[in-house]
Amino acid sequence: MYMFIFIVISDLLLSNLYEMDMLLITLLRGVFVF
Repeated sequence: MYMFIFIVISDLLLSNLYEMDMLLITLLRGVFVF
């Protein structure tokens, strides 16, 4: 799970698509909350 989060965060840092970033951040928040 932590490996997955690390990969997603790395992808966010490399990505310029802010809309997709916001979507993934929302999903990550859901993961952290639950």
